[in-house]
Amino acid sequence: MATVSASSTGTQLASMIARSLAGSSGDETSITASVTKESLDAIINQGKIETSKTNIFTNAATRLAAMTSGQYTGTADWEVSASYLSKTGQPFFVSIDAETGGVVVTRQRDSDLENYTQVQKERLTAAMDKLDGLVVKQNANLTNQGLVTTLENAAYDLEQIGTRAQTPTESWQFSANILRQSMVPFKLALDADGNITTLDQTKGQYGDDVTPAEKLRLQEIVAQWQEAVSTGIYTEMWQIEAKTSADLGESFYFDVDAAGDPVIRQNTAANVVPEFLKEDPYPDLGADAQWQQDALAFAASGTAFFLDIDPQTQAVVAKELTAQNIITWNKGPAWQQAGQVGAIVSLFA
Repeated sequence: MATVSASSTGTQLASMIARSLAGSSGDETSITASVTKESLDAIINQGKIETSKTNIFTNAATRLAAMTSGQYTGTADWEVSASYLSKTGQPFFVSIDAETGGVVVTRQRDSDLENYTQVQKERLTAAMDKLDGLVVKQNANLTNQGLVTTLENAAYDLEQIGTRAQTPTESWQFSANILRQSMVPFKLALDADGNITTLDQTKGQYGDDVTPAEKLRLQEIVAQWQEAVSTGIYTEMWQIEAKTSADLGESFYFDVDAAGDPVIRQNTAANVVPEFLKEDPYPDLGADAQWQQDALAFAASGTAFFLDIDPQTQAVVAKELTAQNIITWNKGPAWQQAGQVGAIVSLFA
């Protein structure tokens, strides 16, 4: 069996690396060119740098995912920026600062898009313009849906409190429970900041959707109700119905029908949600392309993403900022990668 010396092995390794350099870079380097310790160290160090970058990008992607799920709140500058951009549905890039070696977040709108050709840049810029408008519409819908959910949850909580399935924990719940126990007619509503409040009808609080004529009639009804409660004598059917609701632990408020007659309504989800909130401001967002739908899905969930160009179809695509996508984007497009060389050699005795 032939003996392979350490010197021979070293020469073979150097020759392999030299061939890799010559074959991948396309320059005039000869495969028989002398490979020095310095050039070999440079190749090894480059491999270490690439590994370090991969680790940094992987860690950054992990943190982005944790921030999206609410499991982690970033405090570093890049994390705060990434969190804001993700929550506001703005695409951005993640890279490494050449001088500090730290993670850098660049809003795609502010980027020079150096990884793309002029045609691709124009396509991405147009896509970002389109996305801005779509996100505004989606945010309006999400805000509307959030207000509806707030009212629905409040109605459910109030019902649970009435049946003693849960106890009050928030200020509005304490107030509502006192009013309910005192047989005071009130309606759940939202204040100017979108927080739950109680409209006490005995204080003339009826809501903005009540007409002046309805307000006058409700004032009469509430006055008659207060008198009935104070005397304990309920003579009208609507008064008996309201008293029954109170005895059952239900919260209620007064409304009027087309004829101006009293109507007893409970604080259910169906009753407390105003008509203007029951339909989204933008029922049709106009997101027809797949990238638009994907981008809006990322924006709705607060997931970090960026807009890219598919190398095969040249179409705009929306991509989540996963570790692999961050690493691939930072390598640059194919025409840039052609001049980059990476050699990984395993040597076993």
